[in-house]
Amino acid sequence: MCGTTAKCLYGILLGTLVGFLDGTIGVILWVKLGQPDFFIRPSWESIHVIVMTICGGMAGAIYGAFLCAIASPAKRELCYRCIFLIVMALAACVFSVSYYWSIKNQVSLFFAPPFFVFVVAVVVAKMLSRRDSRGEPNASARTRGDI
Repeated sequence: MCGTTAKCLYGILLGTLVGFLDGTIGVILWVKLGQPDFFIRPSWESIHVIVMTICGGMAGAIYGAFLCAIASPAKRELCYRCIFLIVMALAACVFSVSYYWSIKNQVSLFFAPPFFVFVVAVVVAKMLSRRDSRGEPNASARTRGDI
């Protein structure tokens, strides 16, 4: 099965965490900027975070499919820890800047920031994938049953 389930679950986990980060940063900046009558309605803060978390999980399932497409055909290894750290740092920066600008100017960017993070995350995964030095799956992949 080449670790398809693991990659898909990793994508869902990463997407859910990015979605939660997205919703949380949006609510925090909305509160810090005086809760303007734009972006989030009063007493809907938790609904915003829940919806963004669920949407992030759904996007993460698609991201997991991209991880399978990157890793499987060429027998590449992915550095999951590096991908996680880079994507979370990128997401925090992108969401902070975009939400601050969006709330301050009362212009909705809709799904542009999450889409940007998704595309860059796919590029990061591709750049951080590496081929085994012998050109075949490594021993740890064989013992896990990924091949």
